[in-house]
Amino acid sequence: MKTIIKMLFVALLIIGTTFIAHGRSLQAPVDQKPDKYEVTTQLVEEKGTYEQRKLYREFLTEYMKNCPYISNFNIHEEIDSHNDHDVVWTYDVNNWDDITKFYSWVTNQLKASKNNGLKTAMTPYAPDYAIGGRIQVEKRDKAALAKY
Repeated sequence: MKTIIKMLFVALLIIGTTFIAHGRSLQAPVDQKPDKYEVTTQLVEEKGTYEQRKLYREFLTEYMKNCPYISNFNIHEEIDSHNDHDVVWTYDVNNWDDITKFYSWVTNQLKASKNNGLKTAMTPYAPDYAIGGRIQVEKRDKAALAKY
C-alpha cells in the first residue's frame, strides 16, 4: 500500500511539474514587443489646389504625432490613380481597438474647437470628414519593425 501511495505521489509530482513547465512556455517573454498592425485608408481630398492640399498633408502629418493611439502617420497620393485627390493614410497601431480609439480621438478633436489645428489640417476632407474610407489592416513583420 505504501508503495502505491509513493508511486501516486511521484506521478502527481511529475504531472504537476509538466503542466507548470508547459504553462510557462506558452507565456510571451517579457521583453517581446507587442504585435504592430499597419493600417491603410484610402481617402479623397475634396477641397483645395494641389499645392494647398500638399501643405495640409504636411500639417496633418505633424498634428497626428499628438495622437496617443497611432504612430508613423503618413499621407501619400494613391499609386496608379489618375486623380491627385486620391490619397492614402498609413499608420501603425498596437491592436485592433486602437483603430476605433483613433477615429474617436479625431472626432473629439474636430468637435473640441472651431479654430483648432486638426480642423484646419482636415480642410480638404470638409465638410463631411468622411475619413473612414476603405480600411485595410496588415500585421507588421519583425523586419519592417526593425527600421523604426
